[in-house]
Amino acid sequence: MLRPKRMKKFYVAVPRDKEDVVLETIGRLGAVEFISQARGGVRGDVELEAYNSFLRLYDRAGIAINTLDEILPKSEIKKSFIDKLRDAFRIRRVSIGSEKLPLDKLRAFLAEVEDTYNELAEALERGRRRLGELDDLIVNVDVFKRNNVSLDIAGEYTHIFVKAGFIPEVNVDKLMEALKPYNVVLSVMKGREKENFILIAGSQKDKEGIVGVLTALNFEEAIVPSDLGTDPREVYSKLVDERKKLLSDLSRLREGFVRLRERFHPYLRYVRFMYRVKSMLVRTRNFSVVYGWVPSDKVDELRSSLDGVTGGLMHMEVSDPGPEDKPPTLLSELPLLSRFQLIVRMRGVPNYNEIDPTIPFTILFSIMYGMMFGDVGQGVILFIIGQILYRLRKPFLGISYSALNKLGAILSTASIFSIIFGFLYGESFLVHFMEPIWLNPMEEPLVIAVASIIFGLIQLNIGLLMNIVNNLLNRDYAEALLGWRGVVGMVYYLIGIVLAIRFITGHMSLAVFGAPENMPLVLVELGLLVFIFLKPTILNVFSKHKHPFSEVMMEGISEFIEMFLSYITNSISYIRLGAFAIAHVALASVAGILAGSMGFIPSYLVFNVIVILIEGFAAGIQSIRLLFYEFSTKFYIDEGRLFRPFKL
Repeated sequence: MLRPKRMKKFYVAVPRDKEDVVLETIGRLGAVEFISQARGGVRGDVELEAYNSFLRLYDRAGIAINTLDEILPKSEIKKSFIDKLRDAFRIRRVSIGSEKLPLDKLRAFLAEVEDTYNELAEALERGRRRLGELDDLIVNVDVFKRNNVSLDIAGEYTHIFVKAGFIPEVNVDKLMEALKPYNVVLSVMKGREKENFILIAGSQKDKEGIVGVLTALNFEEAIVPSDLGTDPREVYSKLVDERKKLLSDLSRLREGFVRLRERFHPYLRYVRFMYRVKSMLVRTRNFSVVYGWVPSDKVDELRSSLDGVTGGLMHMEVSDPGPEDKPPTLLSELPLLSRFQLIVRMRGVPNYNEIDPTIPFTILFSIMYGMMFGDVGQGVILFIIGQILYRLRKPFLGISYSALNKLGAILSTASIFSIIFGFLYGESFLVHFMEPIWLNPMEEPLVIAVASIIFGLIQLNIGLLMNIVNNLLNRDYAEALLGWRGVVGMVYYLIGIVLAIRFITGHMSLAVFGAPENMPLVLVELGLLVFIFLKPTILNVFSKHKHPFSEVMMEGISEFIEMFLSYITNSISYIRLGAFAIAHVALASVAGILAGSMGFIPSYLVFNVIVILIEGFAAGIQSIRLLFYEFSTKFYIDEGRLFRPFKL
């Protein structure tokens, strides 16, 4: 539980005719991550090409549906509040099956659906093209209709020509100025957005010059097919009716794509799985070989399952990870702890050979949150909010419902500690409703500050201990023993804590460090600092790969400074736990003061909402910050990758 699950590397060789049944068995087990050994791609493999065609066609049908969704008007179905609430907590799943699809059946299926898809795709392209034409025509005809202008007004006559069209509003004055040398009749009317509709009549002998002016000023001629008619009202009505019919046809076309896509669903999971895994295995003339990672507690189940489906016609070898291997990391699978993996993965995936930080993160985050946000009533509200988020089945604010579920579980757990600390502080809904079991942060700020730092000291020492264990697990014995985050650094930190306590209890006088009982500790501290400075040089002397003296000296200086400053600043950072607790009680006092002018209920209602929204969020951010920057920097390797088993 305190380490990622132990992994085994395996390979299994089976006869080619047993390949499919073996892969299906592994997929149903759902506990194997395949290691790709293939050298080629899809091209040339008949089976993979067929699977790829299946998946590509399925995706193209989905793209067509999305395209039609953008084209078709959104249905405005008014739902009641209760219906909307039910929808938020109910997920509508598409039934995706894993029905087997042999190669011959797959080919027949593709031949059938490709014809259907091509017909639908051609109809979609024609519909999109015509819809675009109709939209342009409707806009243009609407301008003629609004300005009561006949559609056949533009044209060529014996002595004159007439043009109708659109010009940017900003160019109208320029147009009038440019047309002064010509004998023209110009009418400027309201047109499209940021454009004016103009009618211009001029002499045929001036046509070339006038057209040149219009072209230079971005004139766009309004062209309406002559076969539509001349009355803009009738033509407009005809075009709108045609558009409605076209949208109706496109809606039925969408249903056709949906029905086509549904035909893929019974086989979709199977094809996706087989396409991925078959592109990873190795084939010889007679055998198929599968390589992968499997949790050690699943090895026997995997072996017996494969032995059963192959009738013993298989060869399987299992080994521990070698020095060159990088096994995947499978973190704790316990229900509550798996939710807190959201925080762990925000920090990075732990290395396979280090402690799984999920349990420490879960415990420490919850305690720190409760310590900063200790309030019984508000803790209950946060618990309810957490449970709502945990049960949501729709995205919210761009966050997937899966992430919201994990966030809800984290908030629910942290809120329980808020309730516990609320009783310890005697606070509920910003009201001091009982004598505190422990203390009132506002009345005893020094005590809560000291308690915060003590908690931080314990937490940092846990981090140092975890770092020592991690280095031992990774066989880095020198760093485990001599590093500033190893045994030497931990001893330095513990002695520093003792000296700091004696300095504070000695009225903060520097003479304390010269006292006979403290002098040995001071000398040890100074010696450890010197040792950390010289450590890179010492290790370089015994190393096979010598580094330049200047390089190891700079490394020693950086480690010296980092150890000296890091422990001090990291320890002081934890005082924020007490500061937030004091701020919470201080806000309660402000609410009480304003209650005299605003009234008790309005004042406390407003302040409770503000505190829950702002301080509740800030306490979570500060808890994560202390975990990420003060705690986990002492031990986190962050070089792992998640175990992602293939499931059928």
